[in-house]
Amino acid sequence: HGIPQQAHRRNLDDGDDDTTYSAGTGLTLTGTTFSVDTTLIQSRVSGVCGGGFAIRTINADGSVVCEPVAGGGGDITAVDAGIGLLGGGVTGDVTLSADPGYLQRRVSSVCAVGSSINVITETGDVVCEIDDDTLYTAGSGLSLSETQFSANTTYLQRRVSSTCAAGSSIRAIEEDGVVLCETDDNTTYTAGTGLDLMGTAFSIDTGETQARVSGVCGTGYAIRTINTNGTVVCEPVGGMGWSLTGNAGTTPGTNYLGTSDNQALEIRVNGQRGLRIEPNSQSVNLIAGSSANFLALDVVGATIAGGGDTTASNSIVGNFGSIGGGLGNKAGLGASISGGEFNDANAWYATISGGYANDATGVWSSIGGGQYNMAAGNYSVIAGGGPVDPVDPTSGNRTTDNYCTIGGGANNQAGNGNDDTADVLYATVAGGANNTASGDNATICGGNNNLASGLLSFIGAGLNNYASGDNATVSGGYGNTANGVGSTVSVGLGNTVSGDDGTIAGGSANSIESTGNGATISGGLLNYASGAYSTVPGGYYIFAIGDYSFAAGRGAFAGNPGCFVWADNSTSAELECANDNLWLTRASGGVYFYTNNNKSSGSYLLAGGSSWNAVSNRDLKENFAPVDNTVLLEELAKYPLTSWNYKAQDDSIVHVGMMADEFNSLLPGLGGEGQDYINTMDAVGVSLAAIQGLYAENLELKAENAAQQTQLDELEARLTALEGGGKPEASLPGTALSWLVGFGALSASGFWPSRRERRGG
Repeated sequence: HGIPQQAHRRNLDDGDDDTTYSAGTGLTLTGTTFSVDTTLIQSRVSGVCGGGFAIRTINADGSVVCEPVAGGGGDITAVDAGIGLLGGGVTGDVTLSADPGYLQRRVSSVCAVGSSINVITETGDVVCEIDDDTLYTAGSGLSLSETQFSANTTYLQRRVSSTCAAGSSIRAIEEDGVVLCETDDNTTYTAGTGLDLMGTAFSIDTGETQARVSGVCGTGYAIRTINTNGTVVCEPVGGMGWSLTGNAGTTPGTNYLGTSDNQALEIRVNGQRGLRIEPNSQSVNLIAGSSANFLALDVVGATIAGGGDTTASNSIVGNFGSIGGGLGNKAGLGASISGGEFNDANAWYATISGGYANDATGVWSSIGGGQYNMAAGNYSVIAGGGPVDPVDPTSGNRTTDNYCTIGGGANNQAGNGNDDTADVLYATVAGGANNTASGDNATICGGNNNLASGLLSFIGAGLNNYASGDNATVSGGYGNTANGVGSTVSVGLGNTVSGDDGTIAGGSANSIESTGNGATISGGLLNYASGAYSTVPGGYYIFAIGDYSFAAGRGAFAGNPGCFVWADNSTSAELECANDNLWLTRASGGVYFYTNNNKSSGSYLLAGGSSWNAVSNRDLKENFAPVDNTVLLEELAKYPLTSWNYKAQDDSIVHVGMMADEFNSLLPGLGGEGQDYINTMDAVGVSLAAIQGLYAENLELKAENAAQQTQLDELEARLTALEGGGKPEASLPGTALSWLVGFGALSASGFWPSRRERRGG
């Protein structure tokens, strides 16, 4: 009836093959032929060795390898005599013989008649002696004379062969079997109760024993007293029958109250029938209670214990039916009704314990009690309960299919209730009202107006819940629906799961569509999942559309496969993920990531910010060491800065920078968190160190430039004086002179530097 079954069948063909049997240890299997595995099993030994040779090796194929055992060709170095042997040696011919001091020679001698063996010598010879009574002993009841045993008549009784004459009895038996007789008298016997003994004659004691009854009573009289002499005293009884004060001296099977012909027996009360016993050769019928109670024609073995009246009689329409009492009850073949009113157990072996207007029409069905309940399925059970409306006979509990069960409640149904469809098996409604379990093995524990129609579907409780998918579950709540195979709605209001293996844990008005196989909504309001294995952990107005997508918060929309969307409550506008495998978050209050328990390390994006802030307080750091900026600059200069793109990204996406291995080699210890990665804090630190190094070099260059500028200014002033005809100073400083020489050289080469514009030193 729809229950999934797995069958294991053996393939049958024209012959066994090696898929049916397998070769165990010591065998091989090729095709359909088994063979002995000669690497494990010894073939039958067929080889033999000649005289003077012994087997040294037995090969796998049964052949043997021999070796000499005599004439110096063997490897025996000594022959030792063991227990019971003599001889042996290590050189020459060696002989072993039996040790007569340890071993007995075969006994071949015998003793003559009347003699027995006394000693056996080492050679096997025997020493005989004549038997005498010192070899045997006579026990109790026997005597021994030489070699002859006989009975001891002082201990054993001889066979009794004597007899006593008539009127005498044996008084003693002699050892030789002879008897002593004596005459019988009344001292030998004793008369017991009811007997007298005179001499050898016993007689009845009429003072203790009733004489044979010989008197009779006439018509209309019954015996009142029986005298000791057998006469009777009679009294009128108004007709033949049993005494109103009881009867004594009856014999079961002989004396009875009843009929001796094929007629029913009735016992009446106040002129009305109280009990009717109807004859039947198989099993009599018993009808008690109202005289209106009746049995159908030809019913046997039926019992109505009581109840009924002229307007609502109890009746039995099947053999061996039983009604304990009540009013207006009807029982069929082997059916039983304990009591109640207007109950009908018309099916074979159905049972109704009590209640009102219950109907057990299924074979072996059972109703415990209640009102207007109907057990129509074979082997179905209704423990109790009744209708929603006490006057509506159609609103009781109903088991409409086989092996279905209703524990109680009102207007519940276990089974599909439709004769045009296949039977439902093992459906159960434990209680509640207006619940229907119409799927095979479906179960409803309670609640109101719930429907479990899927195979192995389950509803725990609640109101207006539906579990129509196979293996679907609704634990409770209101208006929840589990349509998908293996789908689940735990609790909540108005939730629907149509996708196979989908789950809604709670919340309200949440929905998993038929495409959302394996999707999960934990709770919230107005959330929607249609992507396979998508997830909504909660929130409001959330959409997980893409397969394997995740959406949470308020107004999150994961529209593509693999999307992860987290939307905060800062606005009612949707936050939509429109690209595959995208992580999208709206957190207007900022984003914080801590990497330890006390929040002393991590990074965050401040509300309204666009870049990460890293925890970097001095108090949170240790092991400080200075950085040689000059050396760092020299190391940086070794590695080129190039543009590049990640292989995982499109070629149009260009980055610039160093490689991780080059960067982490700038200073010892860099890359401790991963040599294939560049820590952004380290990147900033290296940049700042490089800036400091460049700044220091720039200061040095500025100082040099300032000194050189001063010298140039002095030189220019003196050159100006020369060009204007002024009298030059008597002497020029050494540096100025060197500059003048340099300018002269430049002039000679056809190049004269112009005065450069000073730009801030």
